[in-house]
Amino acid sequence: MQVRLATKIVTFWRSRVREVCSPLGWKGSNMDEITPKEFKQQWDEGRRPVLIDVRQPDEWEVCNLEEFGAKLIPLGEIQQRFQEIPKDGDIVMQCRSGGRSGQAQGFLKAQGYTKVQNLVGGMLRWSDEVDSSKAKY
Repeated sequence: MQVRLATKIVTFWRSRVREVCSPLGWKGSNMDEITPKEFKQQWDEGRRPVLIDVRQPDEWEVCNLEEFGAKLIPLGEIQQRFQEIPKDGDIVMQCRSGGRSGQAQGFLKAQGYTKVQNLVGGMLRWSDEVDSSKAKY
């Protein structure tokens, strides 16, 4: 019962995000996602994508992935600062749960970035799958 309710809530919010962001060209894509477990496995195998955290500075202070080279560019600043992100490399966007990073991913794709993935489940899932010492909030 709880899983079904959670699935309905996630589905509802994903549709709302698409509805609001689509006119701006901010469309996320389920084809371009990576789980925290997959990210960590690929990191251990030598893959070094540019990791962009789109949360707020106070969220960054609670927990972050700085040890994986994460760079903080809050979602509200992405339109002004996206040029700081190299176009020619692999990029992984992340946030607390995956919603804001999905919006940022869609925006980057609309700007011509082609190798952009969204960290599914964000820091919450990272804490569950990879490193439980990362605080949930």
